[in-house]
Amino acid sequence: MSHNLFFHDNPFMQTKYVRCMIEASFQIKPERCWAQKLSQEFPDITMTVFSIHQEKGLSRWECEDSLQLRAALEKARADDTLVSLDIFSQNQNEIVVQSVCRCENRYKVHDILSRGGCYYLLPNPIVTCKGAKHYRILAPDADKLRNVVEMLQNIGEVKITAVHPLEHVDDSFFINVVELKGLLSEKQLRTLKRAYLRGYFEIPKRARIKDLADELGLSPATVYEQLAEGENRIIASIIDYL
Repeated sequence: MSHNLFFHDNPFMQTKYVRCMIEASFQIKPERCWAQKLSQEFPDITMTVFSIHQEKGLSRWECEDSLQLRAALEKARADDTLVSLDIFSQNQNEIVVQSVCRCENRYKVHDILSRGGCYYLLPNPIVTCKGAKHYRILAPDADKLRNVVEMLQNIGEVKITAVHPLEHVDDSFFINVVELKGLLSEKQLRTLKRAYLRGYFEIPKRARIKDLADELGLSPATVYEQLAEGENRIIASIIDYL
């Protein structure tokens, strides 16, 4: 969906002189960005930037296939826009890497948001997955959001994925991922991740409870219980925002 089509079809965005804050989510494919190119080649890997200090950034790479993680790491190290890419910590299905790059567009999104009067929503990280970088921002009004999206189009393909008007900043949905993970046991989190990756939550389902049980070495009843309890805890934590 192009940003123009989204604005045209969205009644809220058609109101030219709307003067209230807007929470927006968008994805962008910056030109010549090593992370975006890597994500296209390895769509099962999720890269989450959660800390930036001066020239260095820390990102968490997650994938069920550890071989893909290693292959992606070697591919990234061969990119000529990366000054360095070092492993900060690792386990079987996750690595945390410290990177320094000289990509010509590395700070362009930051600059455009700043010049356009828009802000990142914290503590939401920047996530790169399935070939695009994903952001959530706060805009003071519809005009500024529109202008920012137009400027972003100069550095890559942009797709608006959600727009939500806010009368008060407290109406925004701030997710603390650490707290959210803390609601679930390790077993529940493992089962939920596996169910999601296998397409259990899709319509129609691509996996059955029995399929998940066989893969996890659990009984179908245990898998069903872990999924139900995990879903209930997550929904209970966000329902007041909906």
